[in-house]
Amino acid sequence: MLGAPGALLAQSSTAAGTWDDAYAAVRGMMPETGRGAAVSGLVLRREAGTFTFSNGNLVLMTPIGGRVMGAAFRGTGTFTFSPTTDMEQQQLTRRHKGVTYSVSFDEAVFFFSDTTLPELEGQLTFEPGVAPGIGKSRLSQALDYLGEEQDHSIDPDVMLDFLNAAPGGMFYAHIIPTSGSPLVFMVTPRKGEGVELRERERTGLASGGYTTVTVKEGPAAGPAAGPARDRQGDALVRHYALDVSLPSTGSGDIGFSASARMVISGEVSLGPWVAFSLFGKFAIDSALWVDGTPAIVEKKKNSPYLWVRLPRVLPVGETVQLVVYYHGDLIDRYGDFFYIKGATAWYPRPLSGRSLATFEMIYHYPSNFLLASVGEMMDSSTTNRVTTSRWATARPIRNASFNIGMFKSYPPVEPGAPPVTVLVSESGHRSVGSKAYSATEVSQDIARSMKLFTTMFGPPPADNFYATEIPAGHGEAFPGLIHLSMATFDVTGTKGHNEVFRAHEVAHQWWGIGVDFATYRDQWLSEGFSEFAALWYLQTVRGDGKQYFEILDDWKADLLVRGDEAAPIGLGYRTRDGDNPGDYNLIVYEKGAWVLHMLRAMMIDLKTMNEDRFSGMMKDFYQTYRGKRASTDDFQRMVQKHTGQDMGWFFAQWVYHSAIPTYRVAYQVSDGADGKYVLRLRVRQEGVPDEFVAYMPVAIEMGKNEVVRIRMKVMGPTSEMEFPLLPTKPKSVKFNDLDGVLADVKTVGWGG
Repeated sequence: MLGAPGALLAQSSTAAGTWDDAYAAVRGMMPETGRGAAVSGLVLRREAGTFTFSNGNLVLMTPIGGRVMGAAFRGTGTFTFSPTTDMEQQQLTRRHKGVTYSVSFDEAVFFFSDTTLPELEGQLTFEPGVAPGIGKSRLSQALDYLGEEQDHSIDPDVMLDFLNAAPGGMFYAHIIPTSGSPLVFMVTPRKGEGVELRERERTGLASGGYTTVTVKEGPAAGPAAGPARDRQGDALVRHYALDVSLPSTGSGDIGFSASARMVISGEVSLGPWVAFSLFGKFAIDSALWVDGTPAIVEKKKNSPYLWVRLPRVLPVGETVQLVVYYHGDLIDRYGDFFYIKGATAWYPRPLSGRSLATFEMIYHYPSNFLLASVGEMMDSSTTNRVTTSRWATARPIRNASFNIGMFKSYPPVEPGAPPVTVLVSESGHRSVGSKAYSATEVSQDIARSMKLFTTMFGPPPADNFYATEIPAGHGEAFPGLIHLSMATFDVTGTKGHNEVFRAHEVAHQWWGIGVDFATYRDQWLSEGFSEFAALWYLQTVRGDGKQYFEILDDWKADLLVRGDEAAPIGLGYRTRDGDNPGDYNLIVYEKGAWVLHMLRAMMIDLKTMNEDRFSGMMKDFYQTYRGKRASTDDFQRMVQKHTGQDMGWFFAQWVYHSAIPTYRVAYQVSDGADGKYVLRLRVRQEGVPDEFVAYMPVAIEMGKNEVVRIRMKVMGPTSEMEFPLLPTKPKSVKFNDLDGVLADVKTVGWGG
């Protein structure tokens, strides 16, 4: 086993002068003559992964910037991966049928900026003439799993350490199993959960698939101090000044060019190389520091990354200002509709995509178009058929967007609601052979849901809102700006689904924007909450309780098909995989909404049907975390505050695990003493662990419009309850009243 380093070879390293130099050095890495070692019984541990090198040869790679950052092995070995958290053990079991995964390998390629090199030098004897015999194609394959060679993109968590040639704590292993496809094990301190097992998913495409994260968890040492986050240590932007030109082209399209002045800082020392994300179709024209000095930047064609070399390593607390000039193919035209292909990627963003910044935005566009943006419009003027409008945000926000088109403006229609202007492209509909039949209805749904959510939760984070139309099948929400699919303007009478779609995007002003989610594991606090709020709107304002429950039933049917093969809500975006791409929507959106519905049913007063406890909890949660990020743990504590009990069992079952129960329910009515009746209830629980608990609402119809409602605790294989003597014979018994538990309920005879 590798322990404390022995005699270490000091390394003198230098950050890359240009990105191309570093990329060429990375792609040109080869086993270095004179740096090979015979290996026998060597053990290397990195967090949840253990490499056992039974025998073979290991050779160091040629240095990058004067620093050795790679090695290759050929021989026989075993890689064992043992995730430490329950949810990741579940995930590994779904894929590999066990909480530990072990695979034999005969080749491996390693990249590192952690202590791997001194550990190897302390345990092995490197000498000339020892080489593992790994070819260039294998080394190229290792890099291909990190990005696309055609656009020269390499995962920034690896490439930044290559560029800076400095200790960064990164460890990357490309493992070639004795049989089967390659897999990847990676540790990076830039991610809150930087311990990853990655595998290749097949997609049926010529490229052969894409790499997906099978298991992902934090380091054994635990997260850094402060709130949980998805990424840390990236270059941040505190303020943007964006100047955007959207000229009409000779073909009637809309062009795009912009300058972005960015105030860059870091929570740790940065650089000198840092990375940002930027729409792949953009090209950089030039870049200057704020004093006019040319900046070294690089963005390859179709690459999603902008690489910047800072003038120096940037200490914590200091800032630099960079101005980037760029242009590209951002907006597509469909008839008279215009679609922004990178609604959040049109300006350079930190890699997490979730840091906060203030924005000043100036847009120049044809005067026959209307434009809506995040922020407040400060002024607007038109000269020579070009309108220039200036917008600014009053507070830091996570992302900025805009929309432009041949719109007709529908002003606010609901007294007492936050003002919402709906922009509809009637010429766009005509150009594709449709008609905006539902423009008025959409405007009403937007305004009424705004009013309801303001009443239910509290004031939204913005004062004025735009709802705009996009030629796509989805919606998106930004602070004060909502994009709605053109399809929702085309049709009416969709059994509540259209109303839910519209209200969902509105609800994001509260859930996802007003209250942001802490990490990807908490995404359901945005999507599931918005989906539930939209259902609540359908039932409350639209007055359609029947469609409320029909939609829940539709979602339940799909959830039952997936059963415990689906990932839990707590995996966020990772609930989807190559075989089940729809699981993210099914689990995070729809099951997330079901969780809130179950809490609603659990907190309702069954005697009076009063819902003050639930509605008070939702308002309290929003107002407590408005303008902040909240985690699932934060929400659990809020639920416990308003229920007065420990709810850990509920969140463990419904957020952190996947099992959905099947209930075989029965009741028996028999004669009792003094002409009264005895009612017995029985529930057989299947498909879940014995400790699974549910409080199932039961409605007993006694006649003459009298309904008695109770909650029956269900736990273990069989649960029974006997009522005291009833004065009249029950007419019927409805188990799982109010659809109080997400379950497959089957009625059987008492003897069944």
